[in-house]
Amino acid sequence: MQWNLAFFVAPTTAQVKDEIRTFESGTENDDLRVFTYPTPLQMLVTDDSLPASDPRLQTWPGYKPAPAPAAAATTVDPSTNGGAATPPADSTPNVQTYLQAFAQAANIWIMAPSTWTSDVATPPAPSSSIISAVEEFVGHTHGAVATAYVLRQGRGGRGGGFGGPGRGGFADMESLNERMNNAISGLPEDARADAQAALQDQITFFQNVQAAPPEQRGQMIRTHFQQMMADNLGNNGRRSPQRMARMFQRVVANRQAAQGPK
Repeated sequence: MQWNLAFFVAPTTAQVKDEIRTFESGTENDDLRVFTYPTPLQMLVTDDSLPASDPRLQTWPGYKPAPAPAAAATTVDPSTNGGAATPPADSTPNVQTYLQAFAQAANIWIMAPSTWTSDVATPPAPSSSIISAVEEFVGHTHGAVATAYVLRQGRGGRGGGFGGPGRGGFADMESLNERMNNAISGLPEDARADAQAALQDQITFFQNVQAAPPEQRGQMIRTHFQQMMADNLGNNGRRSPQRMARMFQRVVANRQAAQGPK
């Protein structure tokens, strides 16, 4: 069970209200874009014992520009027979650039108009609160924002899962690691150390997978998760009574949160 932060952002308050109505109705709108990346915190355990993470404790580490290409690209006009090259398109960061960066760094969900592409000269500064960072950024761009809290049931998010080939997987392990650490910071203090150790084990494993020949990776991943399941079944008999009691309390609390008030 995971708490998610959701931000509805737009140039005007009226547009934010329209976004919320669209979201609540479940209708598709090609003019709206959603920024969210998988943060499979529950993949660190296989017994559903991990408590829900409080998303309000996530931070904003600051903007990290994408690495510059090895060589600047140019576009050649075919009508000139290759004679005159035009400069590459303007790559000035805009609102969409930073909304995407927020979503890559934290376990959050952002909806925004796809046409909102105003240039932003100064990137949002690091902040001890992801909520404050997003709200201040939108305010500086003279936009409007509404913040919501969503309780999502399930293990992780869309895409390839932890280290998988989908979005947020092998292609961007650094961002995935950042989101996972952010989510771990929202766990109860007595659960963070185990989760951090498990995360480091997973990171090391998938770094080894990346270094392996492509034809070996699939079998490595299958064996890895089979071993995780086997270890978990064995650990159930080796846990102390105190840890078993804490695990049971977490499971009950998570199930009650999912069911809601009666």
